[in-house]
Amino acid sequence: MLGPGCALGCNAVFLHPTPTLSEPQSKQPGAFSKSLRLFAIILLVLLVPVVLDQIEVDPETVRLVGRVAGGLTLLLIAYSIFAKVLKVMAFVLIALLTVVVLMSEGAVKFPRLKQLVSSGQK
Repeated sequence: MLGPGCALGCNAVFLHPTPTLSEPQSKQPGAFSKSLRLFAIILLVLLVPVVLDQIEVDPETVRLVGRVAGGLTLLLIAYSIFAKVLKVMAFVLIALLTVVVLMSEGAVKFPRLKQLVSSGQK
């Protein structure tokens, strides 16, 4: 006696059931979500020296943290260009990186938020 597959012949094609709506489907993240996530990570890395400058931490510490953040940002931008995640936004990120490094080195002074808030309340 033949099995149920061989009743039609040994060359029968077995069809796999199609997934229904109730079954979870594996979805890979799209390019937009990858680029948004990478952009958010880079923005957070660049905000660290700015926040340290705003709370008036030692300038040498801000300079060191700014250099580390700049190097890490350059690595993330290089990864994003080679992985083709961020194409056009790389130029915007390089501009942000330049401003943050100049601020951490002391070449550019950002206005203090405390002074802006206190002058706005008067």
